[in-house]
Amino acid sequence: MIKSYKKLKQKIVSINWGESWEKEESILMKLFVERASFPRGDTVYDSIYQYKAQSFYLNYWQFFFLNVISFFGFWFLLLRYFLKNTRKFKKEPKDVVFFYKPDIFSKEEILSKRLIYVPPEALKLKIEDIKFLLKLGWRYNVNFNILCISLYRIAQVRFAIDRYSISEVWSNMEYSCSCGILRLYCSKKNILLKNFMHGEKILSLRDAFCSFDYFYVWNEHYKLMFEKLHYNGEILVDNPWKADVDNFSKVIPKSICYFFKGAENNEEIQNLIIVFKRLTELGYTVSLKNHPRNLPMTKYFPEYKVVNTNDDLKLILSEYEFVCAQYSTVNFQSWSMGGKLLIDDISNLELSNGLKTRDYIFTKEMERVKLLSSLC
Repeated sequence: MIKSYKKLKQKIVSINWGESWEKEESILMKLFVERASFPRGDTVYDSIYQYKAQSFYLNYWQFFFLNVISFFGFWFLLLRYFLKNTRKFKKEPKDVVFFYKPDIFSKEEILSKRLIYVPPEALKLKIEDIKFLLKLGWRYNVNFNILCISLYRIAQVRFAIDRYSISEVWSNMEYSCSCGILRLYCSKKNILLKNFMHGEKILSLRDAFCSFDYFYVWNEHYKLMFEKLHYNGEILVDNPWKADVDNFSKVIPKSICYFFKGAENNEEIQNLIIVFKRLTELGYTVSLKNHPRNLPMTKYFPEYKVVNTNDDLKLILSEYEFVCAQYSTVNFQSWSMGGKLLIDDISNLELSNGLKTRDYIFTKEMERVKLLSSLC
């Protein structure tokens, strides 16, 4: 049962590669017309409509199952977080709390703020937080899946408020339907909710209707994209990796470092075996890098050099002429730092075609970017 629940939750926050953007865009437009009938300033509706967009493909029984489990999970977690972290501790005043990695934040913003990282297990709820959530459920008829997700986010922020007296929350949760509710919660505490884009983005229902006071995106392309997805709030452009590497004098000509996503299927593996062999015949040196968290794929390619998973991207860019991947944050990072890109448009044609229709930034002609098919 728990496995089925987690699988459904993952489906909600995943991109629907099996559906066309043309179809999803028509769904988005219908939801936007509905959302527009409610006040833009009432950000709870952003959470409601983001969830509607994300769960659009669930059937009745999947929706029912998800909400039944969330109902029991909500009360269990509410009690757990209420009883947790009740001990007294000395306050440590900070400006900003964050929950992920600081390397994606604006460098200028970091210099002017006192930041503190709060781990996932640091959670707390007070009576007033419980009243806030229950009032939302009563007033807006918010389902328990949204409430359960929001409960966790609010418990994180409550811990940070009581421990650090923060004035800002820096998140990375544009994919989460709790963002509109968390924004309302933060506003009642006079706290700014700022979100920083932390992974590659394409047009998808998953990220529609997200809501923050400020949303930092990597460049103008993503700003236009989130406007199209009906983001609610102010968008700021800030590239955390821009011009981070200046010396490419030691780069080995015709060398390629291929980044795996760690979820390649058998067809992709077989296609890559052919591609790597062809590149070698053309005089290219191919090295491979596993995804740091997903399955290691280099075991299927024993004849090629494996780059250490922990090697810094700057080091890789200073050694290899090209970085190559299908669809990855690494592509934008490498390009921003001045590196040359090869976009893998061969190993998975369905993905490659989907990226074109969903406005992937590197499907357009750009300086220092080539398609892998152009070499093979």
